[in-house]
Order: sequence, then C-alpha cells, then structure tokens
Amino acid sequence: MSESVCSLTPPVSPYVPQDQDVDMMDDFDSPPLIFLEEMEEDVGSSHSQAREAVCFHCQGEVFPRRGTKFYQHCKFHDKGPLMSDILHRICIRTAASEPNCTVDLFGSFPFMALRDRTEKLFRFARQTMSEIQSSFDEDGRSIHARREDIVNFLEYVNAFVQRCLPEDETDRRRFLRSVLRHLHLLLVHCGTISEEAPVTRYSLEQLGSVHHNFHHRLELMWNLLTVFHTLTTSPCAAELPLDVKLCQWSGGEDEVRSVFDQLVSLLLCDLLTLAVPVFEKLSPHEWLYTSPFSCACVMELWVLVIQLLQHRKEKFNTESFWVQLHQILQTVGNTDTDNLDTEEELDSDVFVLNISPAPSKPQGFCLWVTTHLAHLFTFDHHGNSTSPDPTQSCFFAIQMTVEKMMREPVKEETLRACLRCCLSVSSLWSPPKQLLTVLWEHFSRKLNDRFQLHTTSIEGLAVINKSSKSLTEKCRKWTSDDDNGLEQESSFHLFLRLLAKLLGHSGALSEWRQIKGRFFSKFHQRRMQELGETGLHNMTCLFLTVALCVDAEEIARKLLTLYDMVDPTSAYGRLRAQVWCGALAVTQLLVKERKNFSFLAEKLASSFNSMAKQLSGSLMDYSQKQELSPLITLYVDGVRDIVEQSELDGAEHLFIDEGIGAVLRSCSDAQMRHILTALDSVVMRLRCLVSGLKQVQPWLREYQRPSHAAFADRLWLHVFPFVCDHASTLTPPLSLADLAVSFTHLALDFPAPPSVCSEGIRGVASQFVSSESTHPSIACHYLNQVLADQSLKNAIINISTTTTNFPVPSSAKATTSALHKASLPLTQTDVVKCWWRCVLLMPPSSSSLVELTQHVLSLPDTQWLTSSNDDNVRMDDLGSVGWKQLLKAIGSRFHNSQNLLEKQKVRSQVMPYFVDSVHQVAAVLRTSGPLETLLNVYRVLGYLLKHCAPLLYLQSKPCPLPEIIKSLILPAPVFNTDRPLNPNFISVVRDTLHLFLEGLGRLDYRRDTYIQRQVRSIVAQYLPRFSLSVMDVYNHPVLRLLGRLAHQTAFTDADFDGFVADLIVENLRKNSNTVSSDVISALRTRFRRS
Repeated sequence: MSESVCSLTPPVSPYVPQDQDVDMMDDFDSPPLIFLEEMEEDVGSSHSQAREAVCFHCQGEVFPRRGTKFYQHCKFHDKGPLMSDILHRICIRTAASEPNCTVDLFGSFPFMALRDRTEKLFRFARQTMSEIQSSFDEDGRSIHARREDIVNFLEYVNAFVQRCLPEDETDRRRFLRSVLRHLHLLLVHCGTISEEAPVTRYSLEQLGSVHHNFHHRLELMWNLLTVFHTLTTSPCAAELPLDVKLCQWSGGEDEVRSVFDQLVSLLLCDLLTLAVPVFEKLSPHEWLYTSPFSCACVMELWVLVIQLLQHRKEKFNTESFWVQLHQILQTVGNTDTDNLDTEEELDSDVFVLNISPAPSKPQGFCLWVTTHLAHLFTFDHHGNSTSPDPTQSCFFAIQMTVEKMMREPVKEETLRACLRCCLSVSSLWSPPKQLLTVLWEHFSRKLNDRFQLHTTSIEGLAVINKSSKSLTEKCRKWTSDDDNGLEQESSFHLFLRLLAKLLGHSGALSEWRQIKGRFFSKFHQRRMQELGETGLHNMTCLFLTVALCVDAEEIARKLLTLYDMVDPTSAYGRLRAQVWCGALAVTQLLVKERKNFSFLAEKLASSFNSMAKQLSGSLMDYSQKQELSPLITLYVDGVRDIVEQSELDGAEHLFIDEGIGAVLRSCSDAQMRHILTALDSVVMRLRCLVSGLKQVQPWLREYQRPSHAAFADRLWLHVFPFVCDHASTLTPPLSLADLAVSFTHLALDFPAPPSVCSEGIRGVASQFVSSESTHPSIACHYLNQVLADQSLKNAIINISTTTTNFPVPSSAKATTSALHKASLPLTQTDVVKCWWRCVLLMPPSSSSLVELTQHVLSLPDTQWLTSSNDDNVRMDDLGSVGWKQLLKAIGSRFHNSQNLLEKQKVRSQVMPYFVDSVHQVAAVLRTSGPLETLLNVYRVLGYLLKHCAPLLYLQSKPCPLPEIIKSLILPAPVFNTDRPLNPNFISVVRDTLHLFLEGLGRLDYRRDTYIQRQVRSIVAQYLPRFSLSVMDVYNHPVLRLLGRLAHQTAFTDADFDGFVADLIVENLRKNSNTVSSDVISALRTRFRRS
C-alpha cells in the first residue's frame, strides 16, 4: 500500500455518536484544510483511498499440535495486525497517516486537531468506548465499527506524535503531558483485559457484545503500547514527564519506569491472569497440549508483544521479553506481595500489578506459560514461520523455575509434565548444562525408584528390559527425534531424553567434559552397593544414553569399573542380569562404531563360564537352576545380536567359549532349543560374511580372514560336539538338525579341526547320514535340507557314483564295514539307506519323511529302479505311501529283469539299502515298543518281503531275509512255551504276519528246505496262538493268508496256497483235542484238496 495515505476512513460510514454535543461539532464543520505545507513533498495524492482499520479478527480457539511444531500450523487472519505489517511500519517508523490532510475519526477533523482540541477528541474516544461496553443487544457490525473508530483514533495519535509535535520545548512538554494524561484516562476507562474475560473460551460463533468488548480491550492495549513505544523512542523521549504512574506492584516500588515499561508489565500481568482459570482446570498430563491463549487473537497479541520487545532490545538495548516476563513470573505465588502496604495508599487510577487469583501450583503455571510462549518465537514480525534465534532462549527462566520446584517434594506426574515442557522447549533451543545438573541432583538420589505413577493404570509401570537389544533400542530412541510414547515414559526416561538433547549437538564432547565429573562422582563403592535391580537398570540407561552421544569406549570402561563394585553375593541373581544386560548393550554400541570391545568380551565370557560350571554341577537344585535360566537367555541373545550387527573382525570369538557347551548339556529342553536357534543365526551370519567377501574377491583366498577362522574354530570346538552327541538322544529337537546343516555349510570354507572331525565336510555329513546312532528325525530333517540345496548336495554326495560292491550284514562285519565306509564319500546308497532307516522308525504320515521320499525318488539310482514297464506301478503324487510304491517298483524291476546278469545288477544296487534293516530296528525289537513304532517296523519289513523277497534271499551267500524272519517272526521267545509273549508282539504279528508269508510264497519253496522249515514253523507256532472259533476263523492271521493268495497270484508259486493249506490241516489234526469239531469241519470243507 502506498505511504501517501491522507485519510484513516474506516470501512463503514462514519457515524455521529449518540448524545454528541452539536456545539462541539460546530468548530469542525469547515471544509478540510491543508496543513504543514513544508511536508507536502511527502504527500503523493490527496485523493488516495483510506486505510482500513487494523483490528483483531477472531478465529476461535488455539490447539497446539503434538510434537515440536506446536503452533506452526496456525495461520493468522489476513486483516489482523500481524499480517497487515503493522510491526514492520513500527520498526521503520512509518506513520499510517500523512499530516497534510484531514482525518475521519468521530467526524471530519483537521489533522492538527489533536494539538488544538485534545480534550474533545479524547472525550469522543471515551464516549465511544462506553458505547462498546454498554451495547449488549446492538448489532455486531455497528459495534465493530466503533472498535475501528478507536483503532483509527489511536493510530492517528501515534502518527501525530511521531510527526507533528510542537517545536517550542515548553509547548512540547505541555502537549506530551496532556497526551499521556488522556491516554492514561483511556486505559483507566477501559480497564484490564481480564476483567472482561468470558466464562467460556472463544469460538468463531461467539460474536456477541462480550466478544467485541473483549477484543476491543485487546486492540486498545496493543495500540496504546505502540503509541508509548513511539513516545519513548522518539527524540523527545527525554522530555516525557517521569511522574506518570500507570501501575505499580502491590507492595510498592521505588524504581522510576517509563510509561512503556509500565504498560508492558500491566499487559503481561493481564494476559497471565487471563490464563490462570485455564491452568486450574488442567492436570499435569494436559499442560503440554492445552494452550494458555483463550483465542487466536490473544496468541496474536502475545506474538506482537514479543516481536516489539525483541525489536526494542536489538535497537535500543532495553530489556528483552523473557526478562520482563520472568520478573512478573517471579512474583507468582510470592506471599510477600499478596497484600498491600498499609502505610501506602494507591491512587484510584493506578493499576496494581498482581496475578489474582494466584494459581494453585505457581511453578507449574510458570513452566506451562513459558513453554507455550517459547513456541511463539517460531513466528516472525510478518506472522510467518521461522527458526528462533539461538540468543532468544528462555532456558534461564525454566532453570530457575525448576530449581524452585525441586526444593520441595515433587510428584511423579508433575515432574513428568515439567520434563515434557523442557523437552518441548529443547526442540527450539539447546538445554543448558546447568539445568541438567539441577535435574541430575534430584535423580541421582532416587535411582532405586521405579518412577511410577500411583494409579491403577499400567501406564506408569516401570519396565526393566530383559534383553540387551531392547535396552539399546530404547536408549537409542531417547537420542533420536522420535517422540512416540512420550506420554508413557517415566520422569527419569524424560530426563535422559533431555540429556541426549544437550549432548546431541556438534559441541557435545566439550559439554560432556564439563559435567561428567558431577555425574561420575555420584557412583562410588558404597553407592553401588546400595543400588538394587531398578537402580542398576537406571544407571545403565544413563550410561548407554551418554555413550550413544559421546565417546562410547570411555563410557564402556567406566561402566565396567562400576559393575565390578556390585555386591559379589548377588553375582548370579537379578543384579547380575542387569550387569550382563548393560555390558552386552554397550558392547553392541562399540561393535557398531568399530571400536575395541575385547575387555568387555573377556569379562562377560569369563563370568558366563563360571556360571555354566555351577549350573552343570550336581550341587544345584531345580529352583537354583531356574534362577539362572534368564541369565543364559540374556547372554545367548546378546551374543547373537552382537554377531548379527558386526563384521566379525574383532573379539567376537571370545564370546563362544566352553561355557556354551556346558550350558547346552545342563539346561532345560526349552532353553536348549532357544540356544540352538540363536547359535544357528550366529553360524549363518559368519557364512553370509564369508559369502559376501567371496563375491568381492572371487579369485583370492583372502576372504578367509583370521578373525573369521578364529570364530569358526570356537564354534567347532564348543558347539559342534554337543550337536553330534545330542543328535543320538531319544528326543532331540529339530533345531539341532538346522544347526547341523549350518555346520555343514561352514565346513565348505572352514573345515573342522582334526580333534573334532578329521574328514572335513564329508565326515560332518556322514555323522548325520550314515551314523545309525543319530535319531531318525534329525537325519531326515538334515537330509531334506542338504538335498534341497544344490551346492551342498554336490559337495557331500557323489551323484554319479553307484556302489556296486556286494555288502555283508553289519552283524557279520560291523567293524570292517565301518572303517571301510569312513574313507568313502557319501553316495546315493548312503542317502537311500538313511531314508530307509527313517521309513522304519518314523511315522509314515510325517511331512518331513514324505518330503525326503520325494527327494530319494529323484535320485538317478532310484529313478533307474523305478523305470519299470509294469503299468501297475506309479511313482507320481505318492504322499505318505511313497515308500510302499518304491518297494513295489523295485520288486517289479527285479522280476522283469531279462537275464541273470541284469538281476545281479539290480540286487547289487538294492541289497545295501536293506542289508542292515534288522540292526537298525534292534532297539525297538528288544523292547517291543512303543507299539506305534513296532507296528510300523513290522508293516514296512512285511511289505519289503512281500515285494522284494526274491531279491533279498540267496541260498549260497549271507542275506537279510533269514535274519528278518528270525528276528521279527520267529524269535527265540516264540519257541519258549513256558513264558507268555509280549502283548505288543502278538498284536503286530496278528496284523502283519500275512505280509511275511506272502513274501516267502514268492520263493522256490519246493527246492529250498530252509523256506519249507520256516513256513512250517510259522504255521505251527501261530496257528494255535490265535482264536480258532467259527466266528473268528477268517480273522486268523494264518488263515487270512489263503484268501489273499487266491486273489494275488502274481509272482507267487501257484501251489504255495495248497502247501500252506496242507500245513494248516496237518496242524489242526494234531490239535484236534483243543479245537472244536465244528471248526475242524468248516476248515476241512474250506481247504479240502482234490
């Protein structure tokens, strides 16, 4: 807008105030006159449009946002004082009106009327103010027009005293005194802002008389402040009278202050008084998120005052906003100034500076107001967002408030609110070390406290971290700008956030060096002995937070020194858990920063080894071992977390020591599974690092760093022996097989030491594939992963080699066979033999076994065996019966072989698969249980004989069939009639005997007396052992065979059923005394021979 404005016409037509003296207007009914011709060169055009009065336009309540940007989302009204550049005009001393034209105020006046008709103009102003205050039912527009008149008038006064003061000093002094007196009267006539404070907070809809009267007082205060600013900063400021007293403190004051400073104090007291009712309704939890500004106009007035006072400080070296505010806040709650001095009587036109009623929590009120006012420094004098000047920090005031607060016991809820306010301000300015020192003096005495709210809510519960990783992440969160969950954090955690703010800037190291003595001095031998679990946890959090900001290695060494002072009697209790947790957490920090941590690793490993020895000792009872369980989990998880974020180029190998193996052998099953999973992650991390180095240096062997080799050796020495030993137990977890596979991968780059395994990767694989001591579930799970990994499969299994040597049963050459196989690589035969052991000993519905069966069927050797022309054998989509179909296919392949040489080739390949079947199931046969496993053994071997008996039987050489018959069907107890047979044995024989007889029926029984003897013995032993009643005759296992043979003639001698029938009839005749005549008659009719 042009500066050649010659009129201050409001947007509505000027009006004549009611009851206005007509005679008074007669003096101003002449046409407009032109004054001060000497200033005409500053005038552009006498016909310029009038400037609209700058009033407050209410936009409702103000709600601060959570986070650091409290009020930056707020937008001031375009026609309000801030957006109208009124501060800019004040700062460059540009008047809103020019002196050589008329002004439209309470009518049309010459510009020089203020000097000639001072009394009358101010009388009009007071009358207009009275109309605003008394217009309860009047239209809002007319009230707003009167507000604009007052604003225009005060802007006119400001422009006049800036440009048109009398030249004569005496006249000038007289005129200034008159103007000050009338301005004072205006102030007295209007009253303070808080006198007209509404009951409820303002909104856009509340545009009644109370709303206008309240905003009229805001406008009056602001415009009076601008006039006083002009007067006190003009060249004639020294000529202002010094005896003008607008206000004074309730206890009296001797200091002579300028009218501007007096009005500032009055305005600040008034605005603070306005905020007290709001504060009294708040709980400490709501301090940070409830504004002290009753509406947006109040906030805008605060911004105007802040900007004006800061401008005066920069240009005239006066007191800053914070200094003047702090002087007033110091009186809040001060009982010395609550009562008036009885010896001094105040004039009726002098305002008393006090905040009444006083807030119930004076220090909380001061902190609340200061925090919200601090965020108003994010606005510049144009009302736009900006970054606050570092020199404008208010932390000196906050520090004094906190010091007063700490002099008395403080509730946790209040202290949390206090620290949230400090954190909020720290987003604008860095907190001073003096403030942190004051707070540390408080918290250092209460480290054993849980800093918990005394409520039933879980919000206040203190949480002690159970792992070093969670502890590190929590401390790292405090050092970041992430303020999620701020409302749930304890006062101590908020203090650590504030400390991180101090140490988070570029000069943090020097700041820490200045205050670390105050922190370290609180921890000495006696104090460390006094700390409990919570105290140690809080101390650890403190040191970790500092370590994240400054020199982590120095903090780690100091922390380790303090841990050594912990009471040794609690070395294996909860205190020791906190010591380990803190040491592991600070180790993670050092690993991430690539700094030396060997001193921590040695200390932790030694402590863990000592604990492991006690755990494995026989002197500890169950409850004592349970107390050590959290320590084991803490250590193992911590080591895993350290390894996963490191390059394994330091002292990480020190963590893997003899204690790991000792703990694995003595801990519970659940904890063992947890440790095995963690160790698997550790081995995989080493593999990934080596794999990455291989990709970078594929032509070099330098990827095998010494530190990697040292780490691998520790794993081989202290972990792998347990994996091998525990794989042979009755109930090993499947996670053991996962770890075994990881070790097999590791052996590709780091072979096991000779003392552990002398044959490299093939020796490792044979431990879990060829060793019959390994539990079948481990072997099955292991093989599945090996066969699914092509690189590992090629490394340990010679797919192109087929063993053609004819093996002997393990019972005949056990020692020789073991030594011979140990020198050979794994072959397909080894894989199939391992699979066969799993089929015998595992449930057929096991998903792991089904998967392994599919892998076995894809081997070249088995594919050759199943490539039969028999259309009845299908090898696709087999599910849990895949093993059965494979046996059928092998039998078909052998039966369909064209000549003796081809049959010999099939036998040579297949015989090693089944040669040790009886040896593999010997433990189950010896105990006749469990029943499910025993039944599975009989069923599987029964089908083996049914389909493959001709392949498994040789008259001239040792073969597995006789041993199977002897061990499963005709063991020695069967022939001992003095002792009853095991019920489990009787049960499984009843269900599976027919399978073995069907297999024997495929042999040439006519020319083989051994087969004849075995069939005779079976019929003789089992025919009388089962019921031969008429109702059960067809359920008898021996008799049921004949019905099956009648429908399954393939590969079976056509006369075998007659041979068996003759044996049955013969035995029935011998036992005619024990069998009823009806049964014998029925059987003779059923099996009568022609």
